[in-house]
Amino acid sequence: MSTYRLDLAYDGTGFHGWAKQPAVRTIQGELESALRRRLGDVETVVAGRTDAGVHARGQVGSFTAEKDIQTERLAQSLNKTLAPEIVVWACRKVPEGFSARFSALHRSYRYRLLSRP
Repeated sequence: MSTYRLDLAYDGTGFHGWAKQPAVRTIQGELESALRRRLGDVETVVAGRTDAGVHARGQVGSFTAEKDIQTERLAQSLNKTLAPEIVVWACRKVPEGFSARFSALHRSYRYRLLSRP
């Protein structure tokens, strides 16, 4: 098995957050559906889950696959399949044991709130 890292961005306006949930649209659900069409069942892990309506510019995800993947082709293929609100910037093979969640060295959040009288 090989481990792969995905660098992605998304506009979360029309989504119920990152984590897949039954009967609602989520980023993880869309991504895993696109990956499933190419690789079979794949479960993704992410550096930090986002809530409903939240966007991400530099989200990092990871997954393991039984076969070697041409990473550049996979990223291009995913971008053709995914909703336009989700973009995979890069896909690359990483060392065994890498986890987007547990290998993260830094997380940064920016909150922008509209404040009007």
